[in-house]
Amino acid sequence: MEECTIVSFYENKNTHAYAVERTQDGEMRRCGDPIRMVSRDSAICPLSENCNQIAIQEDHSKMVKFKSRTDPHYQRVYSQVKEMMEKHEAKLSDTSYTPIQTVAPKPYQMCLVQERL
Repeated sequence: MEECTIVSFYENKNTHAYAVERTQDGEMRRCGDPIRMVSRDSAICPLSENCNQIAIQEDHSKMVKFKSRTDPHYQRVYSQVKEMMEKHEAKLSDTSYTPIQTVAPKPYQMCLVQERL
């Protein structure tokens, strides 16, 4: 696990179970009992002491629905992905690199994650 970077994100709020009602203004909303959809223990990786475990202060549904690039949760996820990419690029430049050619006809190429929303 030394060569592998693992980051686990987990929800820190309960999610209303799936029962729907219509509000007075005509919108639909969940109204079931609040439950923890995925426990912290199920969400994190127990294989590595170096695993970065990050709580997202949202429920299961909202934890991946970022409002904008300035959303604090988006920033946390983005910074983790960016850091992993930078470490990987540095590692590639420090070692002799042999392209992987087992599946695709073209050699493996490092893909840069483009910031999108």
